[in-house]
Amino acid sequence: MNIINRQSALHHTMSIAKSFLSDQVIKSLMKLQSFQHEDRGTLAKYNFTIQEALYFKSLPFQIRQMNIRGYESYPGKLLDPSHEIIMEKSLVDCLIGYYKRVYADLEYQFYSGSQQKDEYAIFVSPSIIRASALQIADEHFGSKLCRSDLASNVMVAFLDDENNIEYWPATINYFFKHSIVLPYVGPTEHILAMVDWYGKHQKIDHFSVPRRGLTRIFNEAALRHVELWKPIKIRKLSCESIIPIQRIVCRFVKSDYCLQNARTNLVAVIPLNRRFSV
Repeated sequence: MNIINRQSALHHTMSIAKSFLSDQVIKSLMKLQSFQHEDRGTLAKYNFTIQEALYFKSLPFQIRQMNIRGYESYPGKLLDPSHEIIMEKSLVDCLIGYYKRVYADLEYQFYSGSQQKDEYAIFVSPSIIRASALQIADEHFGSKLCRSDLASNVMVAFLDDENNIEYWPATINYFFKHSIVLPYVGPTEHILAMVDWYGKHQKIDHFSVPRRGLTRIFNEAALRHVELWKPIKIRKLSCESIIPIQRIVCRFVKSDYCLQNARTNLVAVIPLNRRFSV
């Protein structure tokens, strides 16, 4: 078992066992949790500690407690080729909508071009760095700009109208980096992705195969081994087409599937486990 998964298990054990284990046992578990090999593998490559890697890995499942905006650190980088491009006005408007949504709790105002109405409003530049692929730890995430789109299919965490965490499949069109100047902070880079969403099917649990094991540590119980979804339906671009890469739960593989007596094909989605190695 790799060290990050072992640390995950220890963290989970400690959280449920403190109430009935002796102080000496708890101290022994804490010593095990602090034993880290951070000089090789993912941690060394991206200068991440085990606790930082665990924090990053848990981000998609903390969206009830925190606003993930896209500037949070991650063990990876955008991959070349990447290019600076100027977005069309419709895309800039989508980005402004995205920033308004993720910074709603801070009541920031945003503008582009000559639209400024508030002297404290934050300027949203039309300039972005667009990339076709992203490396996160030991995983390669692709997009529709790559020769193959097999690595562009991802499950994304978000909150539904009742504040429950849901995992929704999407295909990444491209990744991009964008900077804004935040009050009292300064220039702040956001790593984002433009995506197309699959449609939810009423028989999403048609295969009735729940996920079990270590993944439950991060509250992935709602993810199934196989899910049934409607194909991508191209919609008008909106702020919902933009996601922070920190809300990506995992990649998935897919296959066409047809229910008995159905007229249209559906998509069988199989989520894949994340990979960190040390």
